[in-house]
Amino acid sequence: MKFIKAIIKHPVEFIGIVLFSILTITIFFQVVSRYIFRSPFPWPEELARLMFVWLSLLGAAIGLKYSSHYKIDYFINFFPKKIKAILEILIDIFLLFLVIYWGWIGNKTLNTASNQLYAALRISMVWLYLAIPVSCSLMFLFLLIRIYHKIKNLLQFYKKNIKE
Repeated sequence: MKFIKAIIKHPVEFIGIVLFSILTITIFFQVVSRYIFRSPFPWPEELARLMFVWLSLLGAAIGLKYSSHYKIDYFINFFPKKIKAILEILIDIFLLFLVIYWGWIGNKTLNTASNQLYAALRISMVWLYLAIPVSCSLMFLFLLIRIYHKIKNLLQFYKKNIKE
């Protein structure tokens, strides 16, 4: 039951675990077929590349969800707490527009990719390029949630200081 609750509570993380497992098994299979049996298959490299791109972009979304990306806050730390909170909200709004732009560009590449196929897998390249708008959509959602919570905390901070 805990496992199912964890999947429902953290679906993106669960998908990341599944993709990482597929990536690991695929690479292991390719290494064994190449170096032990001296007969490599063409499809594991393409599948590994596909899984790696998806895993990287979903990982970026997960990193944004938990605010675990590196940031340089040297200059922001010079400001008082109230101004620092406002600056962090403005930075997140800037990131929101950046993610919208990346998603729009990624969506435009889907038309080009729809005419291409992986040579060995025989599936559309859309599956590779679809990772961009999907991860940008997730980042957009996570940023909206983060901005909402930061604004809520800022308003609570102001209400608390007004009463005192």
